[in-house]
Amino acid sequence: MSEITEDVKAILAFINCDYELYDGENDQEEILGRYHELAKQGRSESFYPLIILPSLQLVEIMEYLDEFIAGIDPGGLADDTAAHRRLMIEKADETTGTEQLSVLLDHVVKWVGVENEELMGQFEPTEPIDTLTTEVFTYGTNNVVIIAKIPAAAPWELAAWVPMGGFNDCPDPVQQVAIFRHWHEKYGAVPAMVSCDSWQLTLTNPPVIDDEAELLAQEHFAFCPDSVLQGTETIRRLASLLKDATAWFFWWD
Repeated sequence: MSEITEDVKAILAFINCDYELYDGENDQEEILGRYHELAKQGRSESFYPLIILPSLQLVEIMEYLDEFIAGIDPGGLADDTAAHRRLMIEKADETTGTEQLSVLLDHVVKWVGVENEELMGQFEPTEPIDTLTTEVFTYGTNNVVIIAKIPAAAPWELAAWVPMGGFNDCPDPVQQVAIFRHWHEKYGAVPAMVSCDSWQLTLTNPPVIDDEAELLAQEHFAFCPDSVLQGTETIRRLASLLKDATAWFFWWD
């Protein structure tokens, strides 16, 4: 195991819950296996495992939380990390994931023109994604990977426990909580891995037909435009990958 840096210590102090540490370069299969073990264990012990890739950038984003909270809490009622977390979850409860995705999609439409047929593209034969991406395990601080055992009431709340976003078209934490709730209710999606600029989710109820997958692909495009613009290049090619997929990857440049 690499040296535990100040960045890792800061993140562990921020989440303030049980955790395990791994070497992201050498323990990749062990990390995935342990994550799935903890996902089963958490159902009976009331926690959700979350793989965290620590970095200075993630610490800086978490520190930005105070400024973000000030924007949604003009009365200044939230005075510590736990209160900040509760406030973000409460704000997310005031909206829906579909409302937030509609707002984000409107923004993207104005930016690149989602109705453009070239951008829509065509469906293509593909293999569904069925596992989390391990390539990112070495992007963190000295290859250290955290698996946190987060005692959240619901899986979508993990976006408030490890807040990131609000930059480069990445939705802010409140939007993420609302959208993850929508995706959990519709697809059984659960946040599984987070870094300073990415989220990965697992799911149990993926779309199985083209029309459903296309609607989901447009939601993914709204949530993370780079899924298409720096990824599949077309929405229907993304939809092809999302059919029967049990893992999702989002990355913001």
